Amino acid sequence: MIDPMASEQELAAFMREYEAANNSHDIERVVPFIAEDASYWFSDGSYRGIKEI
Repeated sequence: MIDPMASEQELAAFMREYEAANNSHDIERVVPFIAEDASYWFSDGSYRGIKEI
């Protein structure tokens, strides 16, 4: 059986790590959080996959 409290804590920890990486403005810190086929939308357009991002 899945422990909902543990899952919530894991998700909160993941989001804190992702937020810190994103706020660093260092793509090398963000890349580990991005799926190979992710789509990102920026003010200058949309990009698909880590190479484009």
